[in-house]
Amino acid sequence: VLGRALRTADVRFAVSRYTAEKVERLAGRGVGWVGAGVDVETFRPAEVAPVNRSPIVGCVSRFVPRKGQHRLLEAAARLRRPIEVLLVGKGRKEDDLRALAGRLGVATRFAVDVPWSELPGLYQGMDVFAMPCKSRWGGLEVEGLGLVFLEAAATGLPVLAGDSGGSPETVIAAETGFVVHDVGDVTEGLELLLSDPKRARRMGAAGRAMVERDFTWQHVVKRVQAGFTEVL
Repeated sequence: VLGRALRTADVRFAVSRYTAEKVERLAGRGVGWVGAGVDVETFRPAEVAPVNRSPIVGCVSRFVPRKGQHRLLEAAARLRRPIEVLLVGKGRKEDDLRALAGRLGVATRFAVDVPWSELPGLYQGMDVFAMPCKSRWGGLEVEGLGLVFLEAAATGLPVLAGDSGGSPETVIAAETGFVVHDVGDVTEGLELLLSDPKRARRMGAAGRAMVERDFTWQHVVKRVQAGFTEVL
């Protein structure tokens, strides 16, 4: 039924290679990858590096189980160093996350339902971005791509991305960040990045270059135009 619906809809493009491959199998036709776009003038590295504070590990996303904020808090509790976790978003799991942070003794700041205009500044206040998302319901609930990973990379942050759906496509493993599968991976990734700030900065710079190379809106438009040209 889904395959027939997709063929009727004549889907030609997808934002992630993961989604493109899935739709191709269901629709029985080629589907092009166009990626997603980030405004690199809006999302850009901070001009002044923070000093004399604990590292801040941030996550921007809805407070729902798939996004994995609870895994981030559990990983933070395992670290042998003081950090602050910054959770930006809103959702039905907010109270549970607040309670979990309290039980684990993790210093956690919540920025709830903030306007879009404040997001660039919130990213700039982070040292590492982590959203350890995980697919649910046997793969029926997955992360399509994860624009927040690209916004964080554009801001010059090293990224820990969960292994759900197209999320791994936003990371060049060991160059711009790491793909994480469980709490142990998140803990290890945070330890590596926080114990070696120079490496973290190099990975953040590589992430910025990756976004400028592949994930600006200009690149998305070019890929869409190329796809239409091929179809027509």
